[in-house]
Parts: sequence; structure tokens; C-alpha cells
Amino acid sequence: MVFGYFIGSGAGMGSLEQTFDAKADVAILGAGIAGASLALILARNGVRVLLLDNGTHPRFALGESTLRPTSLWMKFLAARFSVPELDVISNVYDISQKIAPRSGIKKGFGFLYHQEKADVPQRWWLGNIPTGFADNAHESHMFRQDIDAYLYHAALEAGVVGRTRTNVVNIDISTRGVTLETQSGTRYQAAYVVDASGYQSAISKQFSLRQPIPDLKTKSRTLFTHMVGVRSYDACQATPTPALKWHSITLHHFTNGAWVWVIPFNNHPASTNPLCSVGLTLDLNQYPERDGHPPEAEWAAFLARFPAIARQFENAVPVQPWVSTDRVQYLNTQCTGERYCLLSHAFGSVDALYSRGLLNTFQNINTVASRVLKALQDGDFSARRFAQVEEEQKNLLSLQDQLISGTYRALGHAELLEAWLCIWSLSERLSIAHIEGPLKHYRTTGNKEILAFNDENPGHCISTYPLFQSLLSRCHQEMEALERGEMDEKETLSRIKAALQEWRALGFDYDLTRTTLSQANFTPLATQYFKYEGLLVDLIARFSFEGHPLGQFAEAPLLVQHVAKWLARTAHNPEVTASLNIAGLTLPNLRLSADMCGEQLSKGLAKSSVSPTLLATLVSRAENLSIRICETDSLDFISKQETSLMAKGWEVVTKSTNTDALHVYRHITPDGVRGILIAWHKDKEVFVVSLAGHWE
Repeated sequence: MVFGYFIGSGAGMGSLEQTFDAKADVAILGAGIAGASLALILARNGVRVLLLDNGTHPRFALGESTLRPTSLWMKFLAARFSVPELDVISNVYDISQKIAPRSGIKKGFGFLYHQEKADVPQRWWLGNIPTGFADNAHESHMFRQDIDAYLYHAALEAGVVGRTRTNVVNIDISTRGVTLETQSGTRYQAAYVVDASGYQSAISKQFSLRQPIPDLKTKSRTLFTHMVGVRSYDACQATPTPALKWHSITLHHFTNGAWVWVIPFNNHPASTNPLCSVGLTLDLNQYPERDGHPPEAEWAAFLARFPAIARQFENAVPVQPWVSTDRVQYLNTQCTGERYCLLSHAFGSVDALYSRGLLNTFQNINTVASRVLKALQDGDFSARRFAQVEEEQKNLLSLQDQLISGTYRALGHAELLEAWLCIWSLSERLSIAHIEGPLKHYRTTGNKEILAFNDENPGHCISTYPLFQSLLSRCHQEMEALERGEMDEKETLSRIKAALQEWRALGFDYDLTRTTLSQANFTPLATQYFKYEGLLVDLIARFSFEGHPLGQFAEAPLLVQHVAKWLARTAHNPEVTASLNIAGLTLPNLRLSADMCGEQLSKGLAKSSVSPTLLATLVSRAENLSIRICETDSLDFISKQETSLMAKGWEVVTKSTNTDALHVYRHITPDGVRGILIAWHKDKEVFVVSLAGHWE
């Protein structure tokens, strides 16, 4: 039963201000991205929400780099709870157009490994993030003061009552409800309270929930600021030259015991923001806390040891004072109780590495919101009702903690670090698979019941969670044994590789991942791979064959990766490179199931949630697919291809030209074979793709 604490109603802030009588269904502490998002969700679903914060907007906040699964969860929440604002913040282009042009673009993750006093990096790795099929948008470097303020004001417009500069000093919880008392003596009442205030959690302080020493394996501290004048690493370092620009990704400089993040907000033409987020995070085992040592001095001393990093910051100037922390990890003994819960960073935090903080937040918001709405319907606010919120948060933090602490242990060993990055890459794929399939299924069917897929067991927070947790624990134990001196680097690496090879049966190719993460990204092979991947993604996003939208299949990204890999390797073969670049290369009857790890692909698809009928349809289409990819310097080439097809009895049934120089021709032959011929003109090159098959 929803508590009827409000007199009257109103959709805007003004009317609510006039009728508010200090009581609410749900009170939320903290009006940052987590609290404002949850408030907006609840308000749009008929809940009377009070949102309290001891600060104001706009304000500085970390958590600036998104992931593909993070954006998918934003889109998921937007669809499930009818909150289009969350869809806006999932897309860097919408952020620029609908909020402010001050957030950056993110096309991937970049990692550079440095030795002290070296002028160039010793090793480098790059992981790209292809654009999505349905939204065709990149991830973002969020300028958080814009994002948080946008969500806060959207919540007010949805009917949320907001109070900033309001410091809650006492929380009284009884069987009848929750009473919040502020420093000024004002009292508010609610049926339930969610603490989304992060490290300064009022509930944590009130009930002494914070662990004195957090039960987490990672031990690190950090210093950070925003800067102007940070150079693109592409401009200040001749090698390596990646297939993606360093300036278009979230860049990490790795050294033994430390790493630097570089998150530019000015890395696309539409941005008006000259700032760059910069931070240095240090392993406490090697860099103990230095009381009284100014962070700017510690930063300067660090750069002096690493000239290959320092070059990027020669002209950089901080625009606000450096912030220096003690140990950044913290954890509470519990995150739920009678009539309260701690949301995400109010419960605990690990480290900024791999940018999983926002992912955990939005995944957790889904679980909390669904349970709060049910609790308001039946009046059951017990800790038992929210027990799985606790399980989910603990599992998400445990995964994050093991991934990051393992990385710190590997930072002294380049080969081990590369293997550990493969584990991280696998975790990202499983995080995407967990949410992408249900979201695409919903988009195909429009059935909102699909969006409750995670409600019964949110503790399985990624796809194949038990298996991956077992793998991660096993590999982490190997790293701990190395640290204790029980094994050497060679044996540790061998054992981790053996563990990762076992995932081949589930569709994870360790060797391919290692190749695409490592130096191959800076060769023609990687350039070809990314070119074909982007082209195929664009093709699938725009077109479908006879009403069968391939992009709606959850397996489409895997299919694209296999096709792009095969095409890139073929193009990189010296025997065929000339024909590809000059006359075009025809690859008749590609037969993915036979020639491109078909058995492995079929096993991976069979493990997914797709029905056997749809799986058979997808595989049969892959088997009948023919692809022709060409490069030329003239759009006249497309006319010649069209003339050639017409001479063979093909009939043009559709012809279109888009503003981005994408020329599309749909053909059909007398025997029923259908195909698409596409010419894509970009950067003075023309890519031509023809696809043909028997599409039933």
C-alpha cells in the first residue's frame, strides 16, 4: 500500500513545494547520478519521493567513463520504467544535443605499459567498443556535473521533491516508518529510505555499519583533478600507432604498482569542453600513504620517473586543486535492513580501474527499484524482501575487487598483465551478454515481462556467473601464490592460460582476444579488423533481409566478430592483399559454420537464450551468406558492379542514397536469390559490400 503522505498533486516542482507536508513514500539521500536516477524511476511509477542532498548542483564528480554494459543497463531501465532521460545519457550524441556538448566520446580502452626512465612504452594493448546495432552510438566520457544536474532537474519535473544543502544528522527507523532529522531541525517522514550518498553515507554512520578495515583484496589510494592542456597521446608519441586514436578512448598508463587514467572531454568536434580528467592511483603495498606530502608534488615526482607519460602533460594545468585520498576501498557489513538499503557506492567501493563503478550502480538500481515498487504495493519493507539486493551488491563488488587486485599483482609482469587483461575482457563480454539478450528480445517483441528477467536471481550478476566466479577465483589464487613466492611468473602464466583455454567451449577465444588486445592492434591486420567490424555493424543497423532484422539477434555481435576476423585475416594474407585493394576480393559461400570456428560458434550460440528455431535460422543464413568487399577510389565502381549484376539477370528492386554517402542497391534474381550491394564512401575511400543468399 502506497503511503498517502501528500495532500493534492502536481507534476512540477512549484506545485509540490506548495503541498509538501514533510512526508513521503520513499526518501533518498544523495542527489547524484544514482540517487537522482532512482528518484526519477520511482516518481514516473507513481511514488512520492523526497530527495535530500547536503550539496548543490552543478558539482564535480568522478565516475566519468562508461562501458557498453553500463549503457545497456541505462537503456534497459529507460524501457522498463518509462524514463527516457536514462536513454539520453546512454548515448554521447544525445548527451551533446539534449544536455550539453561537454562530454567526450569513448571508442575503447587503451593500456600502455611503461618502464621507469624509458622514452617509449614497453607494451600496449587496445580494446575497442563497436557501436551498437540498434542505437549506432558510442560510449561516453561523462562530464558528470552536466549529467547529474540534468537527472536531478528531470526528477524535480517528474514530481520529486528535492532539498539541497540539507544535512541529515539523525535517522530513526521503526515499524511505522522512517524519520529523518536535518541539522536545521527539520523532520521528514517516509515509508522507506534509500541511501545513495556514497562514501559519506548517513545510514552507515548512524548505525556504525562501516568496516574498520574493509574485507577487500585491493589496497590503493589515488590523487586526481581536471586539467586543461593535456595533449593527445597520438600527438606526443610517434609509436605505437593504434588502429583507434588514443585520444578517442579511455587511456590507462600502467607501471609497476601504479596506473594513470586520462579521460578527455574534448575528443570530438562537437565538444566545447577543454577539460581532461586525470588521476594517479597507487598500490599501497608499494606506495604507502605520505602524510603531509602535497599531491601536486607527488604527481610531479611520478612524472619525472616516466618521461613517456610526462610528455602528455608538459603543458597541462589543473583547473582545481588536486585531491588526494587515503585508502579508497571501503565496505559496510550490510547494505539492507528494516526499511532501508544502501545503494551502490554508499555500500562500498573498490577502485576506478576498468570503470565498473557506474555499471554496478545502474544494475543495482534495477534491483532496488523493482523491490521498492513491490514493497509499496504490499507494505512489506522487511530486510528479507531486499536480501537479494545485498547478494547482488556483494557479488558485483567481489568480481570487481578480484579483477582489480589481480591487475595490481600483475603490474610487475608484462606477460601476466596481458593474460589478466584477457580475463577482464571476458568479464566485459559476460556483462554485456547478461543484459543485451533480454533487451534485444524486448525490442523485438515489445513484451515488458522480459524486462523482469533479473528479478528472481540478481545475484547472478553476469552471464554464466558461477563458472566465471570459479575461473576468477582460480586465477586469483595463482596470482596470490606468485606474490607469496610459491610459483614463478612462467608457471603462473601457464596455469592462467590453461584456465582461460577451457572457455573455448563457451565461445571465448583466448588467443584471438590476446591478439586483438596486444600489438596486433597496431598492424594492418587490426586496421582491417576494425574497418570490417564497423562496416558490418553499420550494415546490420541499417538494413534487414526481407523483414528479418539480423541486428535483433543477441548473437549478432558474435557473428560480426567472426566475420570481421575472417575477412581481416584473409585481407592480411600477402597472396590476396593486392586483389583486395585493387580489384576486390570475392568470398563466395562464406559458410561460417564450416570455415570460421563453426563448431565453436554453434556451441556458443546454443548456450544463449535464443530459441532453437531462431538459432537454426541464424546459422542457415550464415551458411548461405556470400560477401564481397572492395576498395576503390571512385564511386563509378558501384555503377560497374550494378551493370555486371544486371547482365547476369539481377533486377534492382530498391535504390537509395543517404546523406553520409552510403549508396544502397537491393537486387533480386529470377531464381529468388536476394542481395544487397552497398558502396560506402568515407575519407576518400570507397568500401563496397555485396551480400547475397537464399533468405526464406
